[in-house]
Amino acid sequence: MILGLIPARSGSKRIKNKNIYELNGKPLIQYTIEAAKNSKLLDDVIVSTDSKRIAEIANNFNINVPFLRPKKLSGDKIEMIEVIKHVVKKKKFKKINLIMLLQPTSPLRTNIDIDKSIKLFSLKRADTLVSVTNKKNIKNKKKIMIEKNGYLSFFNDKIDFYSRNKNHLIRNGPAILITKKSLILKDKIYGKKIIPYKMKKNVSVDINQSSDLRILKKYLKKK
Repeated sequence: MILGLIPARSGSKRIKNKNIYELNGKPLIQYTIEAAKNSKLLDDVIVSTDSKRIAEIANNFNINVPFLRPKKLSGDKIEMIEVIKHVVKKKKFKKINLIMLLQPTSPLRTNIDIDKSIKLFSLKRADTLVSVTNKKNIKNKKKIMIEKNGYLSFFNDKIDFYSRNKNHLIRNGPAILITKKSLILKDKIYGKKIIPYKMKKNVSVDINQSSDLRILKKYLKKK
């Protein structure tokens, strides 16, 4: 079984109440909720949040919020694996073997992307799938993913091909991440076989600061 997990805490340093920031009459999280709801391959979808307001929005769309996330897992320094582990350890998710992480800060990923990535994950018999896009002039080399023979690895300083002017693959949020429950229970998100789900740059907006919102607003106006 595949669980769609939308993590949405209340706090945000750069953009106040980011996950419910209104765009075209919708709170930001609604874009991800709608994409997940329209998926034909997700067996269940939940929101993990510490916010009653976010829980209310999710419930309005018949998305389950089985519990409010404890404060100790709601700070900006909390690792995402701890949030995922908090969910999959619950008895009600005993039958879940795959988790699809859907960040609400990636509103342009669609239900089609979700279902295509699930099919690709099954076809390739991967351990982990992560959505990526091409980008030039990457200052932080740690964000780069290296593709070889269809599989991804993280950038290694020993690799000498790096060039700031070259197109590189970079995680786009990630808008989509699929991993195995068995990995999460071993305190890992990424397994040995990591495959990419490639997305176009114009739909790979990841909302982290005000400039990202401006880019997104321009895109939505054109649609």
